[in-house]
Amino acid sequence: MLPASTPASLPAKSTRPTSHLANPLPPVIPQRNVIETLPPRAARLLRRALQWLDAREFALAERSVAEALLLAPAQPELLRVQAAALHALGNAEQALLLLQQAHRAWPDDAIILNQLGCVLAERGNDAAAVATLRRAARLAPEIAEIRVNLAHALRCTDAGRLPAPGALASLRDVIVQAERLAVDGHIEAAVAHYRDVLADFPDCVAAWSGLINLKAQAPDARDLAALARLYERDDLGEQDRSTLGFAYALALEAQRCHADVVRVLEEACALRRRSLEWNAATARRISGAIGAAFAGKLTAAADRELGHEIIFIVGMPRSGSTLVEHILAAHAEVEGAGEIGDLAQTLRDESRRRGMHFPSWVPTATAPDWERLGSDYLQRTAHWRQYRARSTDKSALNWQLLGAAHAMLPGARIVHTQRDPLETCWSCYKHDFGIAQPFSYDYAELAACWSDHEHLMRQWRAQFGAAIHASELEQLIEHPQQRIRALLEHCGLAFDPACLRSHETRRRVVTASVAQVRRPLAKPTVRALDYGSLLAPLQVALEHAARDH
Repeated sequence: MLPASTPASLPAKSTRPTSHLANPLPPVIPQRNVIETLPPRAARLLRRALQWLDAREFALAERSVAEALLLAPAQPELLRVQAAALHALGNAEQALLLLQQAHRAWPDDAIILNQLGCVLAERGNDAAAVATLRRAARLAPEIAEIRVNLAHALRCTDAGRLPAPGALASLRDVIVQAERLAVDGHIEAAVAHYRDVLADFPDCVAAWSGLINLKAQAPDARDLAALARLYERDDLGEQDRSTLGFAYALALEAQRCHADVVRVLEEACALRRRSLEWNAATARRISGAIGAAFAGKLTAAADRELGHEIIFIVGMPRSGSTLVEHILAAHAEVEGAGEIGDLAQTLRDESRRRGMHFPSWVPTATAPDWERLGSDYLQRTAHWRQYRARSTDKSALNWQLLGAAHAMLPGARIVHTQRDPLETCWSCYKHDFGIAQPFSYDYAELAACWSDHEHLMRQWRAQFGAAIHASELEQLIEHPQQRIRALLEHCGLAFDPACLRSHETRRRVVTASVAQVRRPLAKPTVRALDYGSLLAPLQVALEHAARDH
């Protein structure tokens, strides 16, 4: 069975971290004691639903939480998460009914009240929305974004009259629009949207997070002062303080305040880690079991060309995978599918059919089994190749599933993105992945995951040899034409000059590198090495993890 953070149970990660309210979705991370009260399988399904929500795979999130509700009928937290998924899918009416049911069970839950108030407002029930948000604010005065929602509702009133239908949603709408603009490559317009929000609501954590994480413009002295003032407030909730901390740290880094960056990140990561479940020892055992299952002589699909249209891009997060995909997607024959979860879902469905966890069933799989699974994967992803002959699959954590991928699709090309270990791990540590990469908020756990990745990739390289192409980020930036030509040659693609100008390519990018890939290749302005001895604990953790394997 794969750990919760592997692609068999976890899809892609959203562009930026989720804040409480000024966001396309209301808060969706439950307290640990809520999960612990659920039956084990329902708890696992809830965690999976939250991961799908974080990846904006709303239909899959709704499916997971609906299954959990069969095991724990009418459980309020499950109802709330299902409402969030349905709301995001455009079914506000059903979301409202679920939230009302959850509210009846937990009448004093501020998060449910806030979510309910937002849906009521969007449906034009202004009086009920304002009353509901006021009650939420009284119950949870420490959650700043609830107050922002309420303040916006009151600000839209005229001489005491209630706001017009939908007015309460406008703040969230602006932020959603900013995120969409960024994803579609309209970075300047996205920045302008965030600035508009902050002009009226300087304490909006979601707007600060979105703006700073774009890394489109260096924060100025006024930005830094505003972030410092907001960060020092003693009434911020834990999630808001953590989300803001990551943004504040990036702003401090732009000013080269390295000691302050480390201090703020330690606080933000510690807060984020409290709400996540991750066990490095368990993850290592599972990774080892996967390696062992594929270590012997195994069967594979008999058609060695099966999957020739697929390019798997794997590697640690923040290792340059988005950049490599963007370069490939500039090619006339390649569609960049992004961080899709189809490989993991194919294996998950097979495990369910067999009644055995992956990789337990691997030794008994026959060549026809692998061919069937490969054909299933190709059918699932066929829509990505409607207009171009090839497509990518960039789910970074698919490095754990390369044994299965190669058996299913022997003709697929594999690109392994690599970066200096310290740079990779430091970049992960200072990025807010939400719940998507739970290992990234602690030096030891981060180093352990990096070591697991390196250990298993060594096995795959030894077994699959020429099928795997190493793309080193530093070399790609230093020698772009040479390395891009080698990348295209490995993928069986003719040279396309557009790949040298990938920053000009207009396509949706939904990772933390959304702005970086829009700029020409250049060396980073701030590196882990600039921190000197401040990052000695991380370097030591990496050395220990490497020795322990």
